Amino acid sequence: MARPREPWRREQLLDAAVEVATSHGLGALTIKEVALTAGCSPGTIHYHFDDVEGVMVGIVERSLEQMYDGRLAAIAQVPSIADKLSTLIDLGIPDELSHEVSLMYEAIPVIRSRAHFDTALRSYVERQVSLYRSVIDAGVSTGIFSPQEPVDVIARNLLALEDAYDLYRVVGASRDGAVGRRNLRIYASRALGTQIGSG
Repeated sequence: MARPREPWRREQLLDAAVEVATSHGLGALTIKEVALTAGCSPGTIHYHFDDVEGVMVGIVERSLEQMYDGRLAAIAQVPSIADKLSTLIDLGIPDELSHEVSLMYEAIPVIRSRAHFDTALRSYVERQVSLYRSVIDAGVSTGIFSPQEPVDVIARNLLALEDAYDLYRVVGASRDGAVGRRNLRIYASRALGTQIGSG
């Protein structure tokens, strides 16, 4: 009987993988390098991940979960509906992208053909859209927002714009998160019929 996998060990291996990719670039991410950084054998890596692409999928999935959980917790602490929307925008385009978020955007072209990852990414997109949609729906029900287009379209556009501005920064086309946040607020204000100020 195989011994059970240790979730904490998997997290340590993902931490080591992020360290390797952050220090040397995604192209340097190999089973051998992750094992060296984690202080374990390559066999330990293979016990938790099929291959180096599996490690990349692990990094991306963990980043997606952390982003969702962090945003959900943050808006739960904000009483005003308009401020909840502003908080989502602030967190969606932060001043500094984390190493994990940058790696996530870099890794997607490499791992997008894996069926399991495709399912995880779709789930993440729908959950992030649901965050925007729930805040917008609350604003509509209280009369704060007057949507100029369907709520689902607005929520998806906000997430798409957020992803685009973050990706611009990853590839070096832009360095300033404030520009993206300002433009999201301009779109949100027009789409919702009310001024969305800074958080």
